[in-house]
Amino acid sequence: SAASFRRAVEIREALVQEAPGDNEMRRALVVSLGNMGDVLGVRSGENLGDYAGAAAAFERAVALSREIAAGDPNDRRAAFDLVNGLLRLGGALAEMPDRTADAAAAFAEADQVNGRLLAGEPGSIRYLYLQVVLDRRFGRLLRLEGRTAEAERHLARARRDAETMFVGANTGSARLQHALVGVELACLYADTQDRRAAASADAARTEMSATKMPPLLEAQARADLGHALLVLARGGAPAAPAVEELRAGATLWQAQTLPPVLAA
Repeated sequence: SAASFRRAVEIREALVQEAPGDNEMRRALVVSLGNMGDVLGVRSGENLGDYAGAAAAFERAVALSREIAAGDPNDRRAAFDLVNGLLRLGGALAEMPDRTADAAAAFAEADQVNGRLLAGEPGSIRYLYLQVVLDRRFGRLLRLEGRTAEAERHLARARRDAETMFVGANTGSARLQHALVGVELACLYADTQDRRAAASADAARTEMSATKMPPLLEAQARADLGHALLVLARGGAPAAPAVEELRAGATLWQAQTLPPVLAA
């Protein structure tokens, strides 16, 4: 339950206080804070909606990761932990209307740090996949903030990078991210009345139908795609596709129950 994650954080905080220079203890605390933050407000569709609590957990995790990374600039594991923390912090802050600027700052810093990791190890699938997720989430925030050119740059890069992973162990995850980015681009083009909107929305529908994804994530994606299609319908396109996607999203939401980990 969420309470057990909080207890784990309390225990590891105490251990870190007893041995403040022990990086393994601090990393264990970072993991516990990440688990708690995910349950409080980041895990897609499966969280308690406590975004402020999640942000506080990730801010602490990021601070610890910064300390570890500062102690050894060549510690790529510490830098990777920092990117993960910033990515999740940005995700929590993005859900809070008065913290979107902070969310953008967290995503931007994560982009810089992960860029350095990729530059040092260009063939790393781990860093590249993290970059795809980061670009998708950052692109979404920028789209919602009306920063169209920046949003398109991040989303286009995410789509291009995902395509390079279509062959290999990460094929399923890469195709999932590719489909989600396609929905984001369809929304971006529809909202800005871009001539690519209709074709992008049609392609996103086709790709969504062929991509396996968790129900709650699919529910959000179909709701977003329904929004894009609804915008197009207001401009004269058929309304049926929008209705179909919105209904599909609503049906998926209604079919879900609260995960046991969140029930207590």
